[in-house]
Amino acid sequence: MLGYPEKGLAIGTESLALADAIRDPFSLELALFFNVMLCLDCGEPELALQRLEIAEKLVSEQRLGFVWEPRFLRGAALSAQGAIDEAVLKKKLGLTRASAKEERGRVYRIGEPSQSADPETPNPA
Repeated sequence: MLGYPEKGLAIGTESLALADAIRDPFSLELALFFNVMLCLDCGEPELALQRLEIAEKLVSEQRLGFVWEPRFLRGAALSAQGAIDEAVLKKKLGLTRASAKEERGRVYRIGEPSQSADPETPNPA
């Protein structure tokens, strides 16, 4: 990991505190999902899973829609923990759900983290 992961995690924690302070559920959902991805990038899959569970609970309680398909993120965290079979299953389920709802957006870490994106594949956004 290049850069300053500790500083990134600290700023991510600040973003959660700010989103919580303004008492807007959608802002908190966004902050949580971005923090999940940040934790994954910083090599903290356990923390990512904790924040993902909080985000899923918030979405359920506040009757929000998911900004990102949580199974993709859970799959990425499980992959980082070495649970490859379960990670693949979660990612496949996430793809099925995303396809069924015709959700668009960037798929986060659908391949292994060490693989680079294919430059030949067009961006759906």
